[in-house]
Amino acid sequence: MRRILLLLFISGLWFSASAQMGEWTAGCYYLLDSSKVCGIIKWNEGDNIQFKTTDTAGKVKIKTTDLKAFVIKADSFVISHNPDLRKYPVLMVTINTPLKLYMNLIEVTSASGFGGYSSGYAPRYFYGSNPNDIKKISRKNFIEIMTQILAGNEFFVEAIKDGRYSYDFMGELLLAYDTAKQRGLLNNAK
Repeated sequence: MRRILLLLFISGLWFSASAQMGEWTAGCYYLLDSSKVCGIIKWNEGDNIQFKTTDTAGKVKIKTTDLKAFVIKADSFVISHNPDLRKYPVLMVTINTPLKLYMNLIEVTSASGFGGYSSGYAPRYFYGSNPNDIKKISRKNFIEIMTQILAGNEFFVEAIKDGRYSYDFMGELLLAYDTAKQRGLLNNAK
């Protein structure tokens, strides 16, 4: 049951954030020099976004390598220019504290029991103060890093330290954090 909740939350988190994918949605993008341009954005999980200033304007394709970030409604995505993430540079800002938690999805393929292959997406979590200087969260560093990210929110820090939340149940932790944030119960919610 916990695994199902985890998968539902992670899928929901990413896909609710990208519910606008494939359709034109109000948003803004930020160029590398931090200049902000607002209009209508369409993103399909690729290495570019499409942009129009108005519904009737012509569309322009903008490579993610030329971007610092983009926002679609309330969802923030940053572009990592870290060479290790060149294949999947778009990161969702999952927890926005001084030491941030980022998530992206990578395509995975596995052999099926019938001689074929199945594919899907798996989450990867990273931490850092900015998207270009990030490190991967692992089982080994989970407690140390997540307690730093959530410092000041004693409930979550204690729950991580005493094992109520672990690397394998990151989705449950993020769901609880998001719920607390929406209810205004966090000390450092942004």
